[in-house]
Amino acid sequence: MTWPSHATTAPPGALAGYQEQARELLAATDAPDLIRHRADAEDFAGLRWFVLPDRCLPE
Repeated sequence: MTWPSHATTAPPGALAGYQEQARELLAATDAPDLIRHRADAEDFAGLRWFVLPDRCLPE
């Protein structure tokens, strides 16, 4: 069996550029709406693979 090689990596100095791009992306976005995207939402509950302790749920 053979497959194409994907061993190309970025040079060691590329990390600083990636971090700057990340800062720019984060600065250009609004903060998430944590009230609307709560951890107990039905769609999220189906993805959770662990038992969420009761004390973590809203009252």
